[in-house]
Amino acid sequence: MAQTNTLRKPVLVIHGGALHNLPEMYFGPEVQEWKLDGIRRAARAGYAALVADDPQNDADTNAVMAVVEAVSALEDDGNFNAGCGSNLNADGHVRMDATVMNGKNLKCGGVIGVSNIQNPIRLARQVMHKTRHCLLTSKFANDFAEEMGVPFVEEEKLISGRSKRVHHRTLDRLRKEGKELPSIPKIMNEHDTVGAVALDRHGNLAYATSTGGLSCVKAGRVGDSALPGCGGYADNEVGACSTTGSGEVIMRVTVAARAMFNLELGQTPEEAMKNAIQYMVDRIGEFAGGILLDKHGEVGLAASPETNIMTFAVVKDDKIKFGIHPNEPQYEDL
Repeated sequence: MAQTNTLRKPVLVIHGGALHNLPEMYFGPEVQEWKLDGIRRAARAGYAALVADDPQNDADTNAVMAVVEAVSALEDDGNFNAGCGSNLNADGHVRMDATVMNGKNLKCGGVIGVSNIQNPIRLARQVMHKTRHCLLTSKFANDFAEEMGVPFVEEEKLISGRSKRVHHRTLDRLRKEGKELPSIPKIMNEHDTVGAVALDRHGNLAYATSTGGLSCVKAGRVGDSALPGCGGYADNEVGACSTTGSGEVIMRVTVAARAMFNLELGQTPEEAMKNAIQYMVDRIGEFAGGILLDKHGEVGLAASPETNIMTFAVVKDDKIKFGIHPNEPQYEDL
């Protein structure tokens, strides 16, 4: 279907991951302020790319550049489970997943299980642009990073105070449940996967999602974040979505694909995202959150009922709507 020449109002939506069933002591005012500061910085970085001059190459769109810049800012922050704040697996190491998708041509690129890379989302973009593949994994993704001249960092740089606190809390929970590593505690887990969706002035849509994975899981475990249709999706004819939550369950329900299908059925973005998550809850249980943007620039944010925090930001008409949870929005000028 051909695109029209009518310019759209650019829209950027970001999430900083969902926290579920988390005792209040773990997300007090100081933690909330860190997350709100980080999500606003990412919103400004992403929106600057969204409204910049058109890219000088055919491979990119402003929407792609915006989601990559926004997610890169969250990877750099240290207070989110991505890049420099990634969780530790059962072996005590950082392994990260990320993906980006261009809704104009349905091209996507992702990396799974990469190490020693500060911004996996930038490497995912290189996979999309420089190869014919959709996903590269572990050592081979790192080999590709070296070929592309992506700088490597010491693993310690990817382990923040947040990472260590989550790891220790997860270990304590596992001991109380009488479990050994590797495992996932039943009651509490801190996903904090980050993501962004964008609509640029030409009507192009894109999504990006990045994660450090779950704490204390088996080495080699793969979640939903790098898988199109699960951790997100983008199609200029429909919309763009990014998800966060229990990866194994999101994959079984293909939450992002379901939300997009709901849009095609005529549901609003809010309804489409909420109904996709509710279907998952009804069928399997567990929890998730997500952001959804339709091709007209309408926004939907939703999370399962147990969600304590799903930090978000929406940038539209030079204003930022943001908050620690979709039900508690704040506003400020860009």
